Amino acid sequence: MSSQQLKGKPAFVKERVQLEREFFRQGVSQDMIRLLDRVEQLLGQAYEVGYNAAGSNSEAWSNSSAVGYTILAAKRLGYSDDQATQLARAINRQFDVTTIGEAKRAYIDFLH
Repeated sequence: MSSQQLKGKPAFVKERVQLEREFFRQGVSQDMIRLLDRVEQLLGQAYEVGYNAAGSNSEAWSNSSAVGYTILAAKRLGYSDDQATQLARAINRQFDVTTIGEAKRAYIDFLH
């Protein structure tokens, strides 16, 4: 494809043409095109598997997990069961009134 033909094409098309120019200077045969197409499909499938696997772990980072971490930390610091329970209840109430961004900002501000 010429530079003129590439105008307005998506970035991935331009990248693919650049790869073809860089690694197949003698041109691209139909077999090579099929190979590149297959590699592109496989990379897409691998990305999808990784994306889905990451999504399947979303439960691991739920509010319940966050409270569990807090309870474990409280116990490690010597909090009584009653103190740990009060802390867990306070955190659960906070989930309802604080966005993730606000909580992150509070943590960052606390560190500095």
